Amino acid sequence: MSDTNTARFEADVLVIGGGLAGTFAALKAKEYGAENVVIVDKSYVGKSGCSAFAAGVFTAFMPEKDDFEVWMKEIVTNGESLNNQEWLELHLSEIYKRVLEMDSWGVLFRKDNKGNFLRTPGRGGSRNFKFLGPQLMEAMRKKCEKEGIRLLDWTMTTSLITADDRVLGAIGFHCRTGEFKVFKAKSVVVATGGCRFKTILAGHRMTTGDGHAMLLRSGCEMTNLEFNQSNIAAANIEMSGPGMNMYQGLGAKFINKKGEAFMVHYDPNLKDRAPLRMLAGAMAVEASLGNNPFYIDMTHFSPEQVRLLKEVLPLPTMALERAGYIVDNRFTDKIEWIPMGPNWASYGGGARINLRCETNIQGLFAAGDATAKMAAGTNEMGAGAMPNAAVTGALAGRYAAEYSLRRPESMLDSEGVEELRRYTMGPCTEKEGYDPEHLILTIQETITPYKVGMIKREDRLKTALGKIREIKSTIGPYLYARDPHYLRLAHEARNMTLCAEHFLHAALLRKESRGTGFREDFPFRDNVNWLKWVVVRRCGEEIEHRMEEIPLDKYKVKPERTIEEHPLVKVGKNRGLKWE
Repeated sequence: MSDTNTARFEADVLVIGGGLAGTFAALKAKEYGAENVVIVDKSYVGKSGCSAFAAGVFTAFMPEKDDFEVWMKEIVTNGESLNNQEWLELHLSEIYKRVLEMDSWGVLFRKDNKGNFLRTPGRGGSRNFKFLGPQLMEAMRKKCEKEGIRLLDWTMTTSLITADDRVLGAIGFHCRTGEFKVFKAKSVVVATGGCRFKTILAGHRMTTGDGHAMLLRSGCEMTNLEFNQSNIAAANIEMSGPGMNMYQGLGAKFINKKGEAFMVHYDPNLKDRAPLRMLAGAMAVEASLGNNPFYIDMTHFSPEQVRLLKEVLPLPTMALERAGYIVDNRFTDKIEWIPMGPNWASYGGGARINLRCETNIQGLFAAGDATAKMAAGTNEMGAGAMPNAAVTGALAGRYAAEYSLRRPESMLDSEGVEELRRYTMGPCTEKEGYDPEHLILTIQETITPYKVGMIKREDRLKTALGKIREIKSTIGPYLYARDPHYLRLAHEARNMTLCAEHFLHAALLRKESRGTGFREDFPFRDNVNWLKWVVVRRCGEEIEHRMEEIPLDKYKVKPERTIEEHPLVKVGKNRGLKWE
């Protein structure tokens, strides 16, 4: 193959993605003996992706203050027993160690005047550490630079190089110059975040399923793809991240157009501190009843609470202040709030990994939102999002390093690399074609209606899946990129198409209602027949799947073997909704 305009790199451990999971993976790989550790990120490590726009909240079990069994039970209950409890025990045993490491690396956690961590209530019974928003990833980047980790910013990875069920490296390009890049690696950690389908949150528009798509095309087993996070956010204000956990912990109230605090009907115990999936689902049901628009009310917050918000959530509160909702450290009015989704972030689908963060492909590891968040089950409370990124990132980096130390050198197949070059650079070689933004908009129009992404039914899912497969074959291969920026958009659009296809396919497989996998045509949560994981694997253009029974016999927290209506069905009926 020609070396024209090609840059080549070698690594003991190649980390794809520079968020919290990726930086933890790189640092631990270095700690455990890997000499040549490289992070590639399609933007700038420390300034992009979900981690850089995190909402200043880090939920973590604290051994000397918290009850292990209580945390286990609450997280499994909120995860509706789809948690891998071995993963959850490992998560709880590791997470405080990660907090202490971040603290020692310069992440600014809030502390009292004696130097003790300050924690506040979050969703459910969890307790949250508070850090200073964007500063977290600035500190992580500085630590990586100090440890001699090579950071390759503005580099998008498009494909993994594999042979004989073993990873050999990756392919990508520079997002500004268009230079083609080949990475040869002894082990690879995919830590690219989730897939948010370019939703209204500005800080999350780069989480486009890049890692999910690479894993799927490589034959990696994936699970929990039928579940998705449905967040809620400001309807008319562009914010870097809503900061929901913080608002809820401080006492925010959610009301419908009638002024009714409706969450008491959907979660009588937690009410406005309910999980995001319940908040978003409740809004979808209320909208079906004609009770939208919805609002978040924080007008009762004290000036001290607002100052805390400004300290921990500087970017969202700046946006609210500029919009006139915060004046003199008080909220002036309620703010229109809307549900959004679906997406795989914080919790939901991703790579099926073991306790060493290994996938079914040798030498390939995954961390953070690129994984299925097995500890969390169907809910992010306590073991999803940033804590999951820290724990899985550290474990993936350690075991990727150990693997690389015992792995011999491998040769890359030049013909295979050339084929991947054609796939990667193809949109730039076309003289005309579809604008990537056309495909992106079509994807959004297909899967984001709440009667597809939140309240599901077989006919609507099949219609959406047919549409996605149609545009995948009729538009996806014919995208035109007039410069490197549009080349990135083209690959993001292709990746989101593949993610949407597998989300809809998996949603059709689970014939019950659990978490965000709410099926209008199967309205019961079935603990008799459906305590199992749906595992999918892509083989060429076909999607294989199998059902894996959850090994409840060896788990500590035992669910009741009952069949009962999903809470949204029950409450919807009580509030006068006639389900179709």
